[in-house]
Amino acid sequence: MVLYILSNPKKIGGVFQWEQFIGEALIIYSVNYEFKKNDIIYVNNYIENDFFNIVFLEKLNQIENIKIYFVFHSDLCPINKLYINFKKYFTGAISTNLWVKHKIQNIYPEIENIYIPNTTKIDSNKLFKNKLEKRIHYVGRLSPEKNIPMILSAMSYFDDVKLYIYGETNVKYFDFLKNLCLLLNVQNKVIFMGHNDSKYDLYNNASCLILPSVHEGLPYCILEANAYGIPAIYNNISNIDLNLNEESNDVNTKYVYEGYPSNLHEILYIDNYSMLLKNIGYIEFVIDLKWMLTLNKITHKSSQNLITLNSLICNNSDKITVGKKYTVPPIIFQNYNKPNLYEKNVEIIVKSINDFFKKN
Repeated sequence: MVLYILSNPKKIGGVFQWEQFIGEALIIYSVNYEFKKNDIIYVNNYIENDFFNIVFLEKLNQIENIKIYFVFHSDLCPINKLYINFKKYFTGAISTNLWVKHKIQNIYPEIENIYIPNTTKIDSNKLFKNKLEKRIHYVGRLSPEKNIPMILSAMSYFDDVKLYIYGETNVKYFDFLKNLCLLLNVQNKVIFMGHNDSKYDLYNNASCLILPSVHEGLPYCILEANAYGIPAIYNNISNIDLNLNEESNDVNTKYVYEGYPSNLHEILYIDNYSMLLKNIGYIEFVIDLKWMLTLNKITHKSSQNLITLNSLICNNSDKITVGKKYTVPPIIFQNYNKPNLYEKNVEIIVKSINDFFKKN
């Protein structure tokens, strides 16, 4: 018997920490592999079409005593739809979050349901904490479901708090976030640190970690911050706190956004992240390019900023569409209606940050 993990090579870290639990597993990135009888396969964030293919899965299931497990990292991730569509080919499910495990148990009580929590290795060096500076760290990839724009909007309410953002993304989304900082006038409070392989450097000097994602399983940044003794402010949508020790929860500040679907207990995926973002208040806009140029005072900035703005243009017309790929929060517009759901959820983050610094 050999245990394999089919993993998405684009996912940083992640599955490699599982070696502490599963021992001598082989991590492979291609389904072009000769599996044998009694093999066990964990499908971890593997999204290529050649695996989720009926012909391939039926061929696998013809191998004697082979077992295939699907790994749920979150209860709302769109990739979970693949398990539901191909459930009959899987031996069971693995979850990294207790809440997700319980949800799977309620929805599919007949399947084998295994809980393997994420773990993380950290440096033994003690962190330096600067008591004089209110410094919030975000650690993770920069992508729409991580809800970075809502933190940026929240930062406009603070004069004495700085946000350090650690993580990589594609060029266009990064340009969007930088441009959004200019629109919100928070460019002096938000520092983009890029990717850093040193976990020590990711959390050193931090007053706390912030995780504003619209969905999560058991994120490594929470576990790492917990191991370092760094408090966290986070959206507790999948009951992350169930996976943390009681001592850490005493210093953490958790919240849940308004606007989530009422049937969250009954679903194991959403079709796309745009749906979740829309539920918490994002609105799609078509903005006149000339007006946005004026709004951002691009004419008084360098040509580089003009290139940054142009990276958001979806076609050659006089208008740019914002929302289909990149969402601009309505808080930046002078004529947005009050109160709206986006602003309410920004206020939830603002209150959580204020509450954290009051008690710490």
